[in-house]
Amino acid sequence: MITRYEDLSINQYEAISQLCKDESLTTHELNLGILSVLTGIDEDTLLDKPITEFNELMKSAGFITQPMPNIHNKRVANAYHLGEFVLRPMLDVTKWTASQYIDFQEFSKREDVVGMLTCILVPKQTIYGKDYEITEVREVIGEELSIID
Repeated sequence: MITRYEDLSINQYEAISQLCKDESLTTHELNLGILSVLTGIDEDTLLDKPITEFNELMKSAGFITQPMPNIHNKRVANAYHLGEFVLRPMLDVTKWTASQYIDFQEFSKREDVVGMLTCILVPKQTIYGKDYEITEVREVIGEELSIID
């Protein structure tokens, strides 16, 4: 179970954000959905748990009600080791390819954080979109990169 922001992946964060935006959910449905994301346990299985165990899981999820840690002074790593990839951040836009820049703009319009990161985090010793499966990079970024990274 995830018990701190540092362990929360981008995909999990986005799933929780979508739940929070859903105004049709009751407070109980929202809490259950968030707990499901944090535990990786489906909602029906959570509802079948003994109340004492369920309450312990809810307590462990309490961090989510606190503000996220301040990351404004956090430095970008030289490389991110995610899955089988070593991804290097390409922060200098003047060194991007045209397709990289266009893709970033499109992902930005859709507020697709993982998509934008696939443009910035490129496998070492490759050119954006060449000699690797971009969908695999996208998947590993969403699943393994912490929202704090």
